[in-house]
Amino acid sequence: NELEHKLAQIEISVCDGTLNNYCVITDALDYAIGTSNSDYSYFIFTIYDQESAVFEQNIADEVVLNAAENGVDISVITPAFEELTGFQKYIVDDSCGIVIDTFSDFSDDVYMHIFGKDMPEVENTPENPDSNKYMAIVSAGYVEVELASKLYPDGANPSGIDSDTDSDGITDWNEVKNEMLRTDANGEYTLLSVAECVAILGDVPFYVEGALSDSEIKSTYWSAPILPINSDPTSADGDGDGYADGSVDVLGNGKIDDPNPLKSDVISYSINDQSFVNIQGAYCGHQSWIRSMIQIH
Repeated sequence: NELEHKLAQIEISVCDGTLNNYCVITDALDYAIGTSNSDYSYFIFTIYDQESAVFEQNIADEVVLNAAENGVDISVITPAFEELTGFQKYIVDDSCGIVIDTFSDFSDDVYMHIFGKDMPEVENTPENPDSNKYMAIVSAGYVEVELASKLYPDGANPSGIDSDTDSDGITDWNEVKNEMLRTDANGEYTLLSVAECVAILGDVPFYVEGALSDSEIKSTYWSAPILPINSDPTSADGDGDGYADGSVDVLGNGKIDDPNPLKSDVISYSINDQSFVNIQGAYCGHQSWIRSMIQIH
């Protein structure tokens, strides 16, 4: 089990919050709860081995009280051969958490506890190394997008032609955040999960905004593989705001270069002579000055 392997690599003796080589779980909980914000819902899953952990009883009541005041839900993930007692049971019961008694795959239990529903099955990235299909979040949602060819860096496509699926003047390679792609042992590109992309990019967009709600992305697609994009490689106007993503006027309306190709936030206005109304009276109806003051594209 990968988690068990990672946990076995932790050197408890070099960590803060230890006591005679035992990990003091209450110290970790106290810190985590102290950094929480009561405006949000927090779920803490404390993972430890029964043989390597202790609880400091003199701050146990304070930890439980602070958890209740900040709305923090504390759950315990630890292999146990009998029902938990003492502080372990106390903190879980009082904070409405759960006990998971195994280090094996507990993702379904964690998901159910947080969201109150079964974890949805998400289609994985195609394993065919010659596939030109990738999972991405575009205007239609989290869907499989099909490119004109498999992704290659510019100049590396065996066909000799850089793929530009939507013919917008930007190659597919440049419409994708290619620096986020990873390669496997065979040199094939693999996709990070949505959560991994968020951790690396922060607030930098990597999908068409508004296609899915933030809560839906975090609850349903958080662990799903995703092709991070600068703009939709399958649509010349991926966000549907009337401005083409690329350097070519593919829409035939004289407009190019959407400043935010992943967000429909551009509104076009125009003012012509018919928009002006003559004003009679003291102002003498003189409005020509406004033409040189306002230019809205």
